[in-house]
This record gives sequence, structure tokens and C-alpha cells, in this order.
Amino acid sequence: MTQLRPKKFGPVPTGLTPYHAAFLAWVKESLDILIGARRSQYDQAIPPRSQAVVFADLESAPVYADNAEARTAGLKPGDIYRTDDVLKVVHN
Repeated sequence: MTQLRPKKFGPVPTGLTPYHAAFLAWVKESLDILIGARRSQYDQAIPPRSQAVVFADLESAPVYADNAEARTAGLKPGDIYRTDDVLKVVHN
């Protein structure tokens, strides 16, 4: 199975009003962080949490009975695990 690769979006086009240019710059930065092409300045976790999820992450997700068991095993909020065929995300 092929993996998804993060890719940054291109530059913000020129010739826009300052408002629209600033808005598109903000959207571009947010999307780059969301897809994992760039790390958020607020993401202090090692490895960074602002990384793209690839298919290999889903295939190798550990199996736990519930959120409490996943937390006990050392997973942190935002980590992926599964219960049988259901993909889940650890929460507080």
C-alpha cells in the first residue's frame, strides 16, 4: 500500500488585497501544519504531533480494549489505537 506524503502548498498569489493575502497566508500555514508538512510552534512533543497520518500508521495501530487501557499502556492524547476493526484516538 502506498503512503501519503506531506507536501507544502505553493506561495500565496500576488496582487491580492492585504486582507485577502493575510487570510490566505494564514490558511496556507494552517494547512501545512495540518497535513504535517510543517511543525506547529506550539507542538513541543517529540516526535512532533503535527505530522501527517500515513496508511502505515493505521495498519500498525496497537490494539487496546478501551481508552483507559491505551492510556495505561503509555499512549498520549492524540495517539491512534484500535479496538478490533474500529480506529480510535486517545483522549483525556
